[in-house]
Amino acid sequence: MQPPFSYDELYMVLRRLMPEANAVALARAASSSVSDHGPVYRSRGLAYQPVTNVWLSDDTLILLSLESEELRARVERYRTEARDGQPESTVERTEWERRLAELKAWIDSGCPSEGLD
Repeated sequence: MQPPFSYDELYMVLRRLMPEANAVALARAASSSVSDHGPVYRSRGLAYQPVTNVWLSDDTLILLSLESEELRARVERYRTEARDGQPESTVERTEWERRLAELKAWIDSGCPSEGLD
């Protein structure tokens, strides 16, 4: 299974939120596919492969969605899949729109570090 967002896309957003080394590490982990995680191990007749489990926060998804229309559409698909195809509640949509407006204003003001709450 391929991850929904590339290293470059994630790094572009994460570098605004954290130190360089952290942005690189998280973007790398979140953008690697299951097959990138090394060998398959066997134990008691069962095969398994350790994988990194990354859940992208709403803030990360919102920042991705602000980069382009194509990313916005992919973020919406990702969110729909995360809800197992269920419609978004009014409360969820209202909170998303509120945070979207806050983060857009934060970007428009030059991404000051004191605005990351």
